[in-house]
Amino acid sequence: MGYVLCTYDTGFVALASGGVDHAGIIIGQPEKHWIGEWVKGLTLYHTVYEAEEMRNRLEYL
Repeated sequence: MGYVLCTYDTGFVALASGGVDHAGIIIGQPEKHWIGEWVKGLTLYHTVYEAEEMRNRLEYL
C-alpha cells in the first residue's frame, strides 16, 4: 500500500481522522524527538507491528 509517514507535522492528524486511507502515520515532537529517539521508536514499531497493522493507524512517538 505504501510507506508509513513519519513526521513532525501535526496537520496529518486531521488527515488520519478524516477517513483518508493511508499506510500509517507516526507523529513526533521536534523539541522532544531527535534522530536517536526516532530510530529507537521506529525500530520498536517495526518490531511490534506488521505493515497491515499500521494501515490507517495514527501513532505518537
